[in-house]
Parts: sequence; C-alpha cells; structure tokens
Amino acid sequence: MIYLDNSATTFFKPQSVKNAVIGALNSPANPSRASHSAALAAAVTLHSARRALASYLGAKSEDGVIFTKNCTEALNIAVASLSNCHVITTVREHNSVLRPLKRACREKNVRVSVVSFPSPEEIERHIRRDTKAVIINHVSNLTGEIAPIRDIGKICDRYGLVFIVDGAQSAGYEKIDMLGSNIDMLAVAPHKGLHAAMGAGALVVNPDVKIAPLVLGGTGSATFDLDQEPVLPDGVESGTLPLPAIASIPPAIEWCEQNAENNRETIKNLSEILLDSLARDEKIDLYT
Repeated sequence: MIYLDNSATTFFKPQSVKNAVIGALNSPANPSRASHSAALAAAVTLHSARRALASYLGAKSEDGVIFTKNCTEALNIAVASLSNCHVITTVREHNSVLRPLKRACREKNVRVSVVSFPSPEEIERHIRRDTKAVIINHVSNLTGEIAPIRDIGKICDRYGLVFIVDGAQSAGYEKIDMLGSNIDMLAVAPHKGLHAAMGAGALVVNPDVKIAPLVLGGTGSATFDLDQEPVLPDGVESGTLPLPAIASIPPAIEWCEQNAENNRETIKNLSEILLDSLARDEKIDLYT
C-alpha cells in the first residue's frame, strides 16, 4: 500500500511508541486519582510526557502543557479564551479555528479580521486598538505553505498581542521554539509529525495567559470546590486522560530527534518524485 494520508495521521509508528502504549495498557491506573503505587507510576508517566513536550517545543513551563483528546479540542480551548476583542487570522486556517471564531463572534462579542496571507506586514496593517490576539496556521494542511511565525511573533510581542499558533501539521517536521517565537498558545497533534499514538492532543500555553476549561469536573484536584479554577495544567484537563496515547509522546519525540535528518531527506526525496511525476503525468513508482 502507498499511503498518502500522513496529514491526517502518520502511518508509521516507531516500535518504541508501540511499546509505550502497551506498557501503559499493561499497568492501567488513573493519575492524580489515588495514592497507590500504580496511580503514582501513572502520574510519573504523565509528568514525563509534559516535560518532554515542553522541552521539545521550547515552552516556558511544563505546567503549561494541557493534554486534550486532539488538536481540534486544543484550538477550541484557545479560541474560547477570547472575548470582547478583535482577532486577526487568515483565510488558510483550519475549520477547527474558523468555526470556534464564528461562534465567538456570535456569542462573545469577538470581531475578526481575515487576511489573505500570513505575512508580518499584513498582520501589522490590520492591528487595531481593540486587537487582542493573532491566530496563525504554522503549516497549511492544503498547500504545505509555511508561515513565518518567528517574524509574526515579533509583531505580536511589540503590540502586546496573544499569539496563537496551530501546529497540527508542523510539530515534528518544523522546529518550533515557543519562547523564541513569542508564542502564547500552541496546539499540536502528536499523532501526526511526531509519530505518536492517536488519542491525545495538546495545547501548550504561556502560564501568564488566562484560559478557561471547556469542560468542568473530574480534575482529581480541589474535589469539593464547586467552582473550577483554571490552575494549570490539571484545572483545564477535565476527566480521565488518554494515558496510553500520552505515554507514547516521549519515545516519539526521542525517535524524531534521532532521525530528524533522515526524515527530512526522505520527505524531500518523495515529494520531488511525486511533484515531478505529476508534472509529467507519469505513473509513480515510489519503490525504485
């Protein structure tokens, strides 16, 4: 089979990723719900994944790593943090950004400017007195176009804007440095470019930025409080987390780092074969 659907989820999963998933399934326990040895071991697994992802993405703090069921949920949480303000985004955004923005316009008095191209100059031209945030797709899932997030981040930093980046198609392929690019919220899909297991996404945030949970209850902390404070990270992680998928993230990151150069070369070569054959309308043989 020739698999051409890696933008949806990567077909190849390293053996270390599979082993981590099986290991978590063989020792099932719910972190932060009890103090027995299995629950404590699960908490260590969860903490290790936070630390690995924060380090890999250049985040400000591992406490800012919020695990979700997918990148779509992560983006919804990010957009839900906006109200009574103006937001700048682009026409090339995924509908997991555009649909929540449409609802925010209807329900939370959010105004949106949609620019045609994610250039720093275009972003800066649309900044107003009431602008609060900029939302950019790092790598387009349609065209593969890469946005200059470091330069856009400088603009956001200069004007004091919250910079939200959709990294669904870039994490694992493109180097992301949240601090260096002044990114306040980064949504990622580890099952794509990182080759982790499906079942877990993440919203990695600057802890100084205020966000609110989409779902309430089941945090395993402050059990008797009826108000859920969004204390990071567990205050935004309601319900049982998909620990087998989360457990696969550290070995996935390790595999990506060890094979980064070879992976880039392989993707480059296959892309050239595909584009050249499509241009000449020839049958593609990826096995030669």
